[in-house]
Amino acid sequence: MFQIAMSGTRLSYVVRQLDGQVEREITPFDTKKREIVRKTQKQDAGYIVYFPRGHVLRFKNMEELKRYKLHVRPRMINLQGLEDPNSPIGKLIAAQDQNERDTAFEALENQVIAMATARTGRVVMPEQLASQPAAPGTAV
Repeated sequence: MFQIAMSGTRLSYVVRQLDGQVEREITPFDTKKREIVRKTQKQDAGYIVYFPRGHVLRFKNMEELKRYKLHVRPRMINLQGLEDPNSPIGKLIAAQDQNERDTAFEALENQVIAMATARTGRVVMPEQLASQPAAPGTAV
């Protein structure tokens, strides 16, 4: 089933912005004390990037995305299915208005996310895990 999803048109990656804020540990160097000081600071949750081969990366901010050149619209890989109007790329090409194009592009994004999480399951960030109640019968 995983090989079926890998054939056909797909995006090279998908970027999603994470909601909310997280507490991150920052370690600035205190020049007066001549030591590293540890403190926590609330920051935006950042971004998560899905790749069709199953990799998922998390970035703290837009500057990190720009450094890796992931802030631009992703390229399409393997334009197989271009002639099929029912395939995601066929729907994107045949779309008559912007709403239909956005829906077709979202279908391509969801396909990449499904491929990235096919083997491991849904990606849960540590702060999401802490806010979810523990399942019955499991230790915390």
